[in-house]
Amino acid sequence: MLDRLRGRLTYSNAMASIAVFIALGGSSYAAVMLTDNSVKSRHIAPGAVRASDVRHPAWRTVPFPPNGHWQPRGDPYAPPSFYKDITGTVHLRGVVTTDSIPAGVCFKTQFATGAGVVFVLPPGFRPSHQADFPTMVGGNPGQVSVFPSGVVCRSQDMMAGESASFDGITFRAEG
Repeated sequence: MLDRLRGRLTYSNAMASIAVFIALGGSSYAAVMLTDNSVKSRHIAPGAVRASDVRHPAWRTVPFPPNGHWQPRGDPYAPPSFYKDITGTVHLRGVVTTDSIPAGVCFKTQFATGAGVVFVLPPGFRPSHQADFPTMVGGNPGQVSVFPSGVVCRSQDMMAGESASFDGITFRAEG
């Protein structure tokens, strides 16, 4: 039997077998020895990880306050929602409309109530300082403000049925 094996044993067969054993041993070592979150960005070669390799966080539905005057605009617009990406940037999207006549304005003193408050972002999704963003409100240029308390509001009066857009609003979350 060894005579039959010697006729087929070549240098390349031996090296290939040794390479397989080394590769399997290294993978087994890595599987046993690496702990969660032990591979850092400095260990990854540039360009080795693409955006499609990283899980995109899910959009969270906006928590409208009870007895509020705001609701989603509906199709064809995205529902009001938000998410925080891996860099800590909060992204808003969607369009809301109001049923009050007129929906009041949000001022610096309105942090938790008032007709101007559209919704309140949960902790971890709030800016460290007031952030103001240009947007379309009621078909006209307007402003949306996001406060450190999480209050999101628009800055001018709107009539019932008019809409405010949050599409494209981004800011760094506190902390």
